[in-house]
This record gives sequence, C-alpha cells and structure tokens, in this order.
Amino acid sequence: MKKFNILMIGALLIAAISCKKPAAVTTVPTLSFLSYTHFYDINNKDTTGLLKMYFVDGDGDMGLNQDEPGADFYSTLWFKKNNVWKADTFYYNYRIPYLVGQGGTGTMKGEIDITFNKIIVTSIPFDSVKFQCYIVDRAGNQSNKIFTDEIDLKK
Repeated sequence: MKKFNILMIGALLIAAISCKKPAAVTTVPTLSFLSYTHFYDINNKDTTGLLKMYFVDGDGDMGLNQDEPGADFYSTLWFKKNNVWKADTFYYNYRIPYLVGQGGTGTMKGEIDITFNKIIVTSIPFDSVKFQCYIVDRAGNQSNKIFTDEIDLKK
C-alpha cells in the first residue's frame, strides 16, 4: 500500500507539472543577442564579422517579399571614443527573407545571422563598437531594441 501511495503522489506531481501554462508569446517580435564572431585570414587580417541574434514572433509574420521596398532589420553602429559610447550616423539595415512558419501555433522562432564583409569591417575606424538592433514584422510591429556586447575590432 505504501508503494501505491508513493506512485500516486509521484503521478500527481508529474500531472501538475505537465499542466503548466506555456509562456505567453505576443504578436510583437522580440530580439536577443547571441554572439558576434570576427574572422581573420591566414595573414591575421580582418575578413568578415558574423552577428547572430535570436527572434520570436507570436504570429509568424517575419520577412519581406522580394517586391517590397525597404528593410525590416535595423541596426545603428555605436562606437567608443574617450571611453564614452556614441551613436554613429551610419546604419546597417537589412531585409529578412519572407518567412513562413511551420506548425499550427503561428509562433515563429529562429536565428538571424548578419555577415559583415571585409570592406565594412575594415572601414570602421574605432577600436570598439556595438550595434543597437531591432526588427519589424510584416504587420509593422517593432521589436524591443537590443545592444550587442562590445565588439573589440583590434584583437
């Protein structure tokens, strides 16, 4: 009888835990910083930079059709000068390809990878930079604005 009671209590605990409500996902997209990787060639010269971010959109309406003008990923370059961060007047804006979600919930989650080519990476005249980024879905909902970590360009 004791074993039966222990099994019943265990089963009830498992049932209670599995009934937990899923986290609410909103139709306004959210963005979070994952990483930035700087790549060098065999001569230790800058080649490219890879910025990775993670997004969640509750109604799965991310990306633009090829015939739609404009951008939906926006970033502002910030640089450190005399130990003070300042926004630059140069922006790196991109187009996210038209995405179609899978499954029945409509929620879309994924990674956005932005590759900065050699011309961009080597033209930045500062030792350290960071980006402030946000995305906009097809309904015009703007995500939260995030900052990347500080990116040391002189490593």
